[in-house]
Amino acid sequence: MKSKISFFNKTAFKKDVTRFAPIWILYTVCMILGVVMLFQDSVNGYIFQRSLCSLPQSMNVINFCYAVIVAQLLFGDLYSSRMCNALHALPLRRESWFGTHVAAGLSFSLVPTLIGMLLAALLNALGDSTMPGGWQLPWLNLLAMNLQYLFYFGLAVLCAMLVGNRLAQGLVYGIINFASVILYWLVDTLITPLYYGLQTNQKPFLRLAPVVYGSEAAYMDMEYLYDDTPEEHIIGAQFTVESEGWIYIAICAALGIAFLVAALLLYRRRRLEAAGDFMAVRHLEPVFMVAFPLISGGVMYFFTNDMLGSGGVVFLIAGFVIGYIAGRMLLERTIRVFSKKNVLGFFALAAAFTAAFLLVKSDPLGWVGWIPEAEEISQVEVCTGYYYYDDYYADSNRSVTLQTPEEIRQALRVHEIGLADRSVMERAAEQNDYEKAAEVEPGESETADVRWEARDGDYLSPEGIILKYQMKDGSTRLRKYVIDAQGEAGEILIPYFSSMKMLFPDSLKLPDRSCETIAARTLQVRIDDGWGGNQIIESKELIAQLLEAIEADCAAGRMAQDYDFRLYSDSEYTYWIAFDMGEISNQICSYSDCENINEFLCSIGIPHRSMTESPEIKH
Repeated sequence: MKSKISFFNKTAFKKDVTRFAPIWILYTVCMILGVVMLFQDSVNGYIFQRSLCSLPQSMNVINFCYAVIVAQLLFGDLYSSRMCNALHALPLRRESWFGTHVAAGLSFSLVPTLIGMLLAALLNALGDSTMPGGWQLPWLNLLAMNLQYLFYFGLAVLCAMLVGNRLAQGLVYGIINFASVILYWLVDTLITPLYYGLQTNQKPFLRLAPVVYGSEAAYMDMEYLYDDTPEEHIIGAQFTVESEGWIYIAICAALGIAFLVAALLLYRRRRLEAAGDFMAVRHLEPVFMVAFPLISGGVMYFFTNDMLGSGGVVFLIAGFVIGYIAGRMLLERTIRVFSKKNVLGFFALAAAFTAAFLLVKSDPLGWVGWIPEAEEISQVEVCTGYYYYDDYYADSNRSVTLQTPEEIRQALRVHEIGLADRSVMERAAEQNDYEKAAEVEPGESETADVRWEARDGDYLSPEGIILKYQMKDGSTRLRKYVIDAQGEAGEILIPYFSSMKMLFPDSLKLPDRSCETIAARTLQVRIDDGWGGNQIIESKELIAQLLEAIEADCAAGRMAQDYDFRLYSDSEYTYWIAFDMGEISNQICSYSDCENINEFLCSIGIPHRSMTESPEIKH
């Protein structure tokens, strides 16, 4: 009669726990010390709870590293021929070995984090905070950390089954985790520049890289509640669970389980003689030989292109060649890889990449000249290239959203102008080239900075204007163009970029952009002359008057920010105006032609001046 398959062996489990006790004991000690340090660095219980809210983001990277170390230790026997053959000669099925190692690996995370969160729960209870639901924080952290670990451990175990040595496991594990980020970077660096105006949306790539996205996703949030005194003491806090991070981490954990199942299936068919080889699954060698040279070439291009300009292409090719040779050495476990077969393989791969590059450059799908129909557009978000355009960072973007038919028509007109006048990009690059700026006329100063200030012509936006189309079919399209701020496109965008919404972005979490709301939220305003002098305004009445002046200059089209959108060749900034709103702040700059702001500043004793004049400001 066929014996029953067992997935767990008690003796083997005890051996795993005791054999690798130093790693999980060290992790436990670090967890305890980390919790104690968070508590000691907290002025009050609310600060400690706020630290617990952000703990999953920090632990994400730690779990990424810890999981692969544990997997290498538990399944390291597969990489030594002698040990591999000896252990598999014992009367234990592979399913039993696998299940036992996995159980031990999961306990290496569960036990340390449980001890750490028990301590956190005790310290949380002893703290001086009364936030409703605050007792949940340690247990939510316990769940989050182990779900993160489940994903990384499952992937690390799968990598252990794909390869035949420790170096290969670490390399393949790293490549898979960062594959989408590497792909985005290669596309954005090598492919996107071939398509004028096109932008690569980073968010889909980030979502496929938990080590990156999981470190930024929101799991829990906490907001302070203040009293009505001028000092605004903390009297309480509100705690919320953010669904975004939990949905994402749950999907990752499910993938971790799927990886473990796939690893078991591979383990049952694994060749024991693969111990010591680079790849245990032969069918994956061509995949590695395509990815590794491309990544090597891209990395060398990345580190040399900024320094050498066009010369970076040489290092792209050199990196590709080195990557191919190194890849063959790793797979064949020898330095003698210059055979006829490998040389032919290299030229075949190089020819394939070249053909693909030329095909992309020819733009067979007509992406460069694409202009959508107004009826297909749901809305258009317009922001500057100074801020990252991806909606993953949308809260910090200074952007405006156009939704009405007339606004969408204007956005399309900006698109048409940007697409038609490519010479503006070249002029913008030339205007912002310090080396060319240093070519001064005889008798002028020999410094680039003077020429920079004295240059003629329209100011341009070197970072460009981002048009983010939200289509009615649910898709998103991005285009980026450098436009002439003194031309028709500039006239269209001035009213939008000089608005209260642009000056006070979504990250401030204001219910509206009214002067009353902003004044009520603002604790103080600092007027900075850029020369080290500043004046503080704390009067709510004066803050309201300043905001009314800013709103009036916005209506006149004078407040488009210099670091966002360069609008005027004769408009220099005069003062930085910083709004302190407690946990968050906002900074804008005023210009010499902002009549209403300058009038207000003069009324409180701050004289009007140009940027080049000596500061006369109260300290």
